[in-house]
Amino acid sequence: WVLLSRHITRKEEFENNEEYITVHVFKTDGSRVFYPGAALVEGTKINSIHYLAKVNGVSRGRQSYTLVVSQHEKNNSIDYTLEVYSSAVIHLKPVSNDSRYEKEITSEWTQATAGGCSNFPGTFGKNPSFCLTVHATSQSANLVIQLKGPVQYAVGFSIKPHPSSPEAVKFGSHTSGDYRNGFCVLQLKQVPAGSYYIIPTTFQPGRTGPFILAIGSSCHFTVESAS
Repeated sequence: WVLLSRHITRKEEFENNEEYITVHVFKTDGSRVFYPGAALVEGTKINSIHYLAKVNGVSRGRQSYTLVVSQHEKNNSIDYTLEVYSSAVIHLKPVSNDSRYEKEITSEWTQATAGGCSNFPGTFGKNPSFCLTVHATSQSANLVIQLKGPVQYAVGFSIKPHPSSPEAVKFGSHTSGDYRNGFCVLQLKQVPAGSYYIIPTTFQPGRTGPFILAIGSSCHFTVESAS
């Protein structure tokens, strides 16, 4: 059983409770979950101070799950307690984050740079691009790259090796997958040292607006505009 309890410190918060909360349970290796869907337990958001979820069908042996605490809308910051009750031995801890180095870049798609996805080869090359250089030494890097854009636009990005980086060329090109409204993410493991181009795009050309490119890495890196 998973019990989520919201902390209420004022009487009016209880009388006019407009905070809808829930907890989702995902069967994972204990890593962070970025996208909704495919939850083992899909929580229902309610404006109660408690939410209780039951996890059925737990197999024998060591099992890992990710618990995601969620609000209907992020209007206010709330404090809460998360408790887990089980007939077996359990360990509950925050999801680990091996991104020792992080950086955010705020930019935008303009009329001159909103080239759309690779389905539009005539304009794709106009998109903003950024040069990411991974300074891994004795080990390769683990990267988490996030793109945040206007929620009404389907967004995505590709990462391609710089031709002058042999190890990067061997690693090859990767994409964030299907275009998603407002947000997408790509996690890459064992990325060798070298330089890479990151190209954030909207699906359709001509979609102008701001975006944020957020990069986390287990090794030192630099990133700069390559447009």
